[in-house]
Amino acid sequence: MYLYRTKYIMGRIVIIIILFSAGCRGVYAADSLSVQRRINANQSSAEKDFFSLVYTNPAMKFRQYTYTLNELRAGGEYRHEQQPFVIQEGNGRRMGLVDVNSFIRKGQSSLWGEARYVNGKKLGRNWNETSDYTLLYPYVMGDTVGGNLKSEQYYFAGGYARQTGRFTFGVDASYCANIEDRNADPRPKNLTGDLNVAVGVVTKLGASYVAGVSLRARKYKQTNELVFYNELGVPNIYHLTGMGTDYYRFRGNRGKTFYKGRAFGGSINLLPYEAGTTGFTASVAYDYFTFDKIISSLNELPMAEVGEHTVKAEAAWRNLSTVYQWGVKGEASFVKRTGTENLFGDAANNTYPLIASEKMYYNDVAQVGLSGFYEHISAGDVRYSILPAVKYRSIRTRYVYPKRQMDINHLTGEILLRASRPYGRYLLQGEVGALYTASVSPSLLLSGTSHTGESQQAMDEGLNAPVYSNYRYLSEDNALICVAVRCDYSPRTSYSLFLAVRYEHGWQQAGKMASDYVTASVGVAF
Repeated sequence: MYLYRTKYIMGRIVIIIILFSAGCRGVYAADSLSVQRRINANQSSAEKDFFSLVYTNPAMKFRQYTYTLNELRAGGEYRHEQQPFVIQEGNGRRMGLVDVNSFIRKGQSSLWGEARYVNGKKLGRNWNETSDYTLLYPYVMGDTVGGNLKSEQYYFAGGYARQTGRFTFGVDASYCANIEDRNADPRPKNLTGDLNVAVGVVTKLGASYVAGVSLRARKYKQTNELVFYNELGVPNIYHLTGMGTDYYRFRGNRGKTFYKGRAFGGSINLLPYEAGTTGFTASVAYDYFTFDKIISSLNELPMAEVGEHTVKAEAAWRNLSTVYQWGVKGEASFVKRTGTENLFGDAANNTYPLIASEKMYYNDVAQVGLSGFYEHISAGDVRYSILPAVKYRSIRTRYVYPKRQMDINHLTGEILLRASRPYGRYLLQGEVGALYTASVSPSLLLSGTSHTGESQQAMDEGLNAPVYSNYRYLSEDNALICVAVRCDYSPRTSYSLFLAVRYEHGWQQAGKMASDYVTASVGVAF
């Protein structure tokens, strides 16, 4: 009942937002510029993702773009990996989607929104029957069988910012619901809900800059149920605890779990007063996310709790003119995740008394990067861009007992070339990019046997197998190339019809783990 009610409600919300975005053209008249000029300006290298962290403050989004632009598209994506890069995420996916995205700027107000529906399959997932692995790791539920999963997602978001005198106020909210299941053993049925809300305020500093602060909160939940219909025997269900370990006491057929998470955070920001102008930006953001894993099959037993601190900082400068524009950006981030596992006494009346808690899992991720762009604008609004970047990332993962540790260090260089050119009623956009990641001094230690007394060989063939699989990918050099094109045709200056295609091919130095990714969509922009 809950599944169908969620589909009904979310489906209606998606339809309402799509109609609302289409109707905004009548309420807020589109800018006097043609849709081609607005697309070219809003998607230039100076605007697209360069100042990024500052826009987590919804009040800053008032200045994100100079021009109103709405897009509605439908399409699909396909991904295949010869061997899974992250085994818990599977080796590919096939998805279809419908998406509407809108940014409207009128006078002293800006309004934005997005609605998205995605339906398809996630392929070859193993050692994980829980949704949102990258959010809930390592405390997921898994088995040795796995398989493809049907996946359905409903997402909608929107916000509003208004300038009043020296101040600008903004609010932003989003909600995402996911449904995943499989109609063959093992049969997971996962329902997730993720709600995010942010508020912000900005004040003018002199004639050229604005400074602001923001606060945000998040609420997450997932019901994760795994059942078997085979009467001849079923594999063990593992409640995994990280790096080849599990909570052995609760192995078996206890396949009902529940996750509840919450988060809070905020940011401090500095930005030029108007969109598309020369200037400096700086932002510092902090978030704290925590969740509990509860085994519903054991009378709501609180098995583990995770706490994660995230700090991000960004500073950038861009110089814009009518002929050329360039920018440089430095960024850094640090994520510290800790997993606390609970210990229980003997059950009484199906209730396990909590007797102790211990921090067992640690994962630290640090990253620094330097990037830039140069864009040349010729007569007729023809644009050519080059975007280089270099990044360094360090991953340190620890498990206390049995002692396990993994160290990964990545040095990444990338370059992206973009071009955009109008041809009468057509606007052609394209990009070509390449990325190379070098793995520096990786190491992995899986020492001893588990507390269950299993031999090292048995563990290597069992719970340690996904650790070795993921380490193999992380510890080798890898490369990626991408090509993307988009063509807009404008029967009238107020709207355009477009076709967009993107292809990526990745491989590792050993040549045994290639991947292919293709996405294509058609749509209308106005």
